[in-house]
Parts: sequence; structure tokens; C-alpha cells
Amino acid sequence: MSEQPLTDAMVAQYAGMWTMWREAIAACSDEMWRAGETQFSVPARLAFHVIQAADFYADADPNAYDWMAHGFDWEEAPAEALPAKEAVSAFLDITEKKVRDWLMAMGDVGLAVKIKALPWLSCGLAVAAYVLRHSQYHLGQLDTLLHRKGLPSPEWQ
Repeated sequence: MSEQPLTDAMVAQYAGMWTMWREAIAACSDEMWRAGETQFSVPARLAFHVIQAADFYADADPNAYDWMAHGFDWEEAPAEALPAKEAVSAFLDITEKKVRDWLMAMGDVGLAVKIKALPWLSCGLAVAAYVLRHSQYHLGQLDTLLHRKGLPSPEWQ
């Protein structure tokens, strides 16, 4: 039995969520990846946004986070300027490790501690849960888009 059951539980929940995102990204056809009925129903935009948000919340200094590090604003960039599936998947790989390392570094004790750089959330656990909820919310949106195109959903993890 682990000495950090809360941390282990969060790490496992994130691992399942990232697996589902990988499957959803892979399921997107090339035609739909940068297309959508609205600006915010573009799969590339949804996926990049989720990954960048997780990257931000797990950052050592969120107040100094560079939202333009990838050369575009996820909200304003035209769909054709959004990254390819391979680039988004590579960013997911990097961010998954960063989030896991962040959770492990916090540990069970750190999950209960206030993260001063994020005053709108009460403690580390609130931040971790918020990022997970945010990610699953947008995964549901992408899953709906896949269904509408007759493409497979990610397998529940």
C-alpha cells in the first residue's frame, strides 16, 4: 500500500484522462481536426486549450507562464494556424509528465496546502480537481463532435 494514497489516486485519474485524450485526438479525421461549426468546436483548438491549461496549472510559477510560447493564442488563432495532431500529441506527452511530476512533488500533504500563485482555488487538491474537471468537460465536447461524424469515442478509462 502506498504512503500517498490521495496522490496515487489523482495520478491514476489523470493517466486515464490523458489516455482518453490521446484516443480522441487519434480518432479525429484530418478533415475535422481544424474544422468546426463554431470557433470553439474545432478539435485542434479544444485539445490544445486543455493541454495548455494543464501545463499552466502545473507550472512552477503560473504568474510567469508564457501563454504565447507556442507562437499563437489558442482563442484567437485561425483554425488553419492551429497545430497538427502530431504536435498536439507531443505537447500532451510533455504535459502529462509535467502534471504527474507536479502531483508527485505535492504529495498528499501538499494537496492540502494553499497554492499562493492560484488564489481562486483553495488548495493543491482543488487545483488538481479543477484541471481534471476542465479537461473532462472539453473531452465530452470532442466526444460529441466525434459522434456527429460517426467516428469512434475514446474508450472509458
